[in-house]
Amino acid sequence: MSKFFLKIKTHINEKRFDIVSDIDKAFIAAFDETMNELGYDIGATIGLDDGWNVLFTYSKTGLKTKNKIAQIQIFENEIKLRFYFKKINDHCTYIENAPTHIKDAFAFEGGDCYCDGPCKGLRKYTIDGRLYDKCSHKMVFFNNPTIEKLSDYIALFTKFYPVKRPR
Repeated sequence: MSKFFLKIKTHINEKRFDIVSDIDKAFIAAFDETMNELGYDIGATIGLDDGWNVLFTYSKTGLKTKNKIAQIQIFENEIKLRFYFKKINDHCTYIENAPTHIKDAFAFEGGDCYCDGPCKGLRKYTIDGRLYDKCSHKMVFFNNPTIEKLSDYIALFTKFYPVKRPR
């Protein structure tokens, strides 16, 4: 068990996380442990989104430059799991054949850009023959993720970020 797993478990049991249900806390701990095993962690900080929502942001362990690849967002009444994916077309066959709760994070109505100026995170991809043109700020979210679906989330994640075995 890594120090980061212990840290997450310590943090989610703080008074400020009393708004988070025990079921959501269990998901957060399980997701964190799995991400740690894959070589990702939240680093030394817990972020705040606009000063209200708590963010556990994951990046590759041990790198100086931290690119966020996943995030758990804690709101007053729910949690959300977010992945930061690029090159979605490279994985469209997998997404097309994924369970509905995975596919729906990519194939949905809306997702219009709210960037100030040209969209810096525009994602264009095709699922089931339909072209999607989405702002990365509006995707890949899973509202109220569950432990029962954790293996599906991780399978999706490892399609985009394959596990590299030591040489």
